Amino acid sequence: MSSNRKSFTLAGISLAVLFVVVVLTMAPPTLAQRLFQESPGANTAFTYQGRLTRGRAPVTEACNARFKLFDAETGGYQIGSTQTATIHPQGGLFTVQLDFGDSPFDGGARWLDIAVQCPGDASWVALGRTPITAAPYALYALKAAKTEGYANVVTVAKSGGDYTSIQAAIDTLDENTLCDNPVLVWVAPGTYTETVTLKPCMTLAGAGKELTRIVSHGSSSFPRATVTGSWGTTVRNLGISSTGDAPYTVALAIASDPNRGLPPVTLENLSIKANNQQETGIKAVGIHLRDASLNLNDVDIQVMGGSNIDAIGLMVSNGIVHGRQLDVNARAHKGLAHGIDGSGAPEFDIVGGEIIVDSWQDKANAAAVALTGSMWGRFADMIFTGGIGVQVDAQEGYTHMEITRVDILSAETAIQASGPEMAQLILHECTLNSNTMQTLSLDGSGISAQMRLTAISGDEQTFDLKNGAAVSCLQVHDMDLQPVNCP
Repeated sequence: MSSNRKSFTLAGISLAVLFVVVVLTMAPPTLAQRLFQESPGANTAFTYQGRLTRGRAPVTEACNARFKLFDAETGGYQIGSTQTATIHPQGGLFTVQLDFGDSPFDGGARWLDIAVQCPGDASWVALGRTPITAAPYALYALKAAKTEGYANVVTVAKSGGDYTSIQAAIDTLDENTLCDNPVLVWVAPGTYTETVTLKPCMTLAGAGKELTRIVSHGSSSFPRATVTGSWGTTVRNLGISSTGDAPYTVALAIASDPNRGLPPVTLENLSIKANNQQETGIKAVGIHLRDASLNLNDVDIQVMGGSNIDAIGLMVSNGIVHGRQLDVNARAHKGLAHGIDGSGAPEFDIVGGEIIVDSWQDKANAAAVALTGSMWGRFADMIFTGGIGVQVDAQEGYTHMEITRVDILSAETAIQASGPEMAQLILHECTLNSNTMQTLSLDGSGISAQMRLTAISGDEQTFDLKNGAAVSCLQVHDMDLQPVNCP
C-alpha cells in the first residue's frame, strides 16, 4: 500500500450525505402521487452527493467510485448489482446518479457501501457504509402504490418524508373513502414518541419491528393506548410499546365492532411491549381487543408488571382472534400474569407460538390462557410454560376448547376448569407436566375432559375431579393406563 493511499485510508471520507431525490423537494401531494404524475415510466434513479477528502485536503482529481447496496450496517447481504462511476470532485464535492431499481427498496433499511480508487491508489480503498434515507422512501412509496394496490402512499420519516409525525399523516386521510381507496402510511426507521389513532381500512407499516418504533408513556384511563386501531385496519412491520409512568400502560387497543359485521383488524410482524413498574400502576396490557375481530401473524408480546400490577399479554372481551405464531411473555411481581385473558364470549383459533407466564410471589396468579364466560377456542402447536397452563371459569353458557399438540409445562396445575355451566375440554397429542400433584383439576357437574396425551407427569391419580366433573376419555402413549370411555 502506498503512503498516499494509507493517508487517504486513515483520514477516511467526510460524507456530507444529502441523498437528494428531485421529487422529494416538491410540495404535496404525497410521494407516490407525485411520482406517478411526473414519471409514469417510474424512474428509479436517485442522486447521491458526498464530499471526498484525503487527510484534511479535499480531493480534486477524477476518481473511480464503486457503490454496493447492503441490508445491514455491517455484514449482511448485498442487494442488487455493483455500480461503478467516474466522479469529478469540485473542492471535494461530487455528485453521482445511482439506479438500483425499485425492488431493493421494500421498506427495509438500506446502507450504501462506497469504495474509491484515486490517482496513486494501487487498488480500491473502502470508505465504509452510510444509511440511505430519502431515496428508498420515495421508491418504496412508488413500489407499494404500483404492486400492493394502494390508491395512495404517505411516508413518515425523521427527515425526507411527507410528514415527521405519524398522527399528522393519518389526520390528512379521508375516513369516508379509505375502504374504497386504501391508503398506506409507511413509517421510516426511528423511534416516534406519540399516541396514534388509526382510521378504518388504512394500513400502517414500518421498516421492521426492531427498526420502526412507536412509544408512549401510559395513561390515567383504560384502555387508552399507544396505538388505537379501528375496524379493517392493518398494522405491520413495527414495534409498539407503552413504558408506563401512569396507572395503565396499554400498547395496542382495538374496539370497533359490537355486531361483528365489519372487516377484521390485521396484525403482522409486530413487537408489542408494555412495562408498568409504577407503585400506583394497575395494569400493563400488550393488546386489548374488545368487540372486534383480529387476524394476527408473527406477533411477539412482552408485558411486565411491578408491585401489584396485572400483566396481560392479549386481553380479549367479546372478541374473535385468528392467527399464527403468537409469542407472549407476561411477568408480574405478585399480580395476575396472563398470556391470553378472555372474558364475555371470546373466540380463539391460534396455531403456533409460545406463552410464558410468571407471577413471582404467587405462581397461582399466572396462567398461559385464562378464560371466563362462554367461549369457543382452538390452540395448536404451542408451548405453555409457567403458572397454570389453561384456566377456565365456565360462566353464562357453554365453553368448548380444543388443545392439539400443545406442551403444557406448568408450575401449578396444567389444566384447571370450574363453574356452574358446561365446559368441554378436548386434548389431543398433548404433553402435560406439572410441578404439583394436580395435573388436572375439574370442578362442576358440567365440566368434562377428553384427553389423548403424548405424555403426562404421573398417572390418573394426579387428577382432581370434584362435584360431578368427569374425564370421559383418557389415553396416554407409552404408559400402562386403561383407556376410559374412548370412542
